[in-house]
Amino acid sequence: MINKPGRVQLTPSMIPNSPNFNIEDSTFFGKWSQLPSPKEVRAQAEAQHLLGVNPDNRKVHSSTAPSVRPPPVIFGNMRLFIKWESAVGVSEAQYLYAVRQFLQDDVPVPEVYDWRTDGDEKFIYMEYIEGQTLEKVWDVMEPSDRVSICHELRTNIRTMWGGQAHSNLLRVQARHYDLTSITFLFALAAGETAGASA
Repeated sequence: MINKPGRVQLTPSMIPNSPNFNIEDSTFFGKWSQLPSPKEVRAQAEAQHLLGVNPDNRKVHSSTAPSVRPPPVIFGNMRLFIKWESAVGVSEAQYLYAVRQFLQDDVPVPEVYDWRTDGDEKFIYMEYIEGQTLEKVWDVMEPSDRVSICHELRTNIRTMWGGQAHSNLLRVQARHYDLTSITFLFALAAGETAGASA
């Protein structure tokens, strides 16, 4: 719902609130009939581990016990990235879904295809975007490139928050999706960390 020019007001009915949600009109299902099952995701995680492939070196694969934060899984032929773990929340998928649905022309985020719960683990199925992560290249970037990225982030964040870039909560009436893990990024993009380096 648009309540002011360029500003989106989200209501709970606009964001799916189910622990399992399949976005049937996503681009994925125009090419593929179904997503890999949680069992297939776990098998792919094991295969990636045996090949020495780890899309996120901050996370560790465990073959013997359920991992709280395993590395994400990539199905390259399907252009599919799956974040899965017991610590991941459905709210992360809902947030990406909302940004993509209502701000896709202004704020680039991967397309979410599905989220589901299997036992204690949650799975977020999304578009795989190939390239280097900002985390990997930040230390070797020119200062002017860093500033340019911060300005782009500031623009995107101001778009998301209707000009209120200092906020770290997506407010959906009475529900709040806490995004404290990226609070520093918000502050950096808003220019609120003068003198800080990322």
